[in-house]
Amino acid sequence: ERGGQKSVSYQLGGVQYALYKVVISFPAQVLRAFEIESVINDAKVVLNGRFLTIINHLSNIFNLSRGRWNDKGQFAAFGRAIRHVQQDNLIFAIYELATSGILSIGMGWPLEKSAALEDLRKEHVEWLEMSKPNLAQQYKDVAAMSAMLYAFLAEVNRKLSSNRSKQRIEIRKIIDRAEEPEQVAYSIAPYLADGDKPVSAFLKRRADTYFSYDQLSEFITKLSSTFTDRWEGEDSVRLTLDDLNNAYAYLYSDRYTTDKEKREFAYKLKLSLASRFPQHYEQKGSDKE
Repeated sequence: ERGGQKSVSYQLGGVQYALYKVVISFPAQVLRAFEIESVINDAKVVLNGRFLTIINHLSNIFNLSRGRWNDKGQFAAFGRAIRHVQQDNLIFAIYELATSGILSIGMGWPLEKSAALEDLRKEHVEWLEMSKPNLAQQYKDVAAMSAMLYAFLAEVNRKLSSNRSKQRIEIRKIIDRAEEPEQVAYSIAPYLADGDKPVSAFLKRRADTYFSYDQLSEFITKLSSTFTDRWEGEDSVRLTLDDLNNAYAYLYSDRYTTDKEKREFAYKLKLSLASRFPQHYEQKGSDKE
């Protein structure tokens, strides 16, 4: 296996290469059922089963099992993604892979791929709840806010579909302002305004949103006693910019109160959203094996 002119093992590092090699060599059932060891520099290293399982999912979604990497930028993103998994930073790993051009996204995620990513987000949180409950809660909060903002972003994205250049600029601008609720609302409102009606967007519970939708449902019903009036059946809800402002206010006053906590949360939220619109971030170029 080669990454450019040098071997993949040389460029990735021993443990990272071992994780990758095991993932592409064994079925998922083996990764879950057995404790797997690797010999690295004459020392035995136990490979974390959680990391193996997550990398296995990412490998299947992004088609990472390949004998040669010709694009250095994509190979670097692949290596960073593995390291992010080792640090339980799944949001970072997905962002690296989604925006690198490793997988051609085209106009947006195919449902099969985006649904698989949603399954992975859910499974990752379930892993974290057993060992890192505080981090699990943060990932739930990011999922909830991602779902809320996704509803508005998807509608803006649809409205601008006839102008790809403006679409890319505006979606990225809104996501970049995700840490500032007033700026987000200001950027969204012109595209979704409908007379005197409150600016709103619909979110549907689907295969590629179900986990984030459920986190949002659980989260936002705590904020408003009237919110239940806006469920559209069991699997759809209407969201307003007031909901968005209330959600930010709650999170920033109750859960993420310091500047450092707010910055960290907002950064993860930005990457989570960008990963849902990779067509507006994807690096140019191709990776031919």
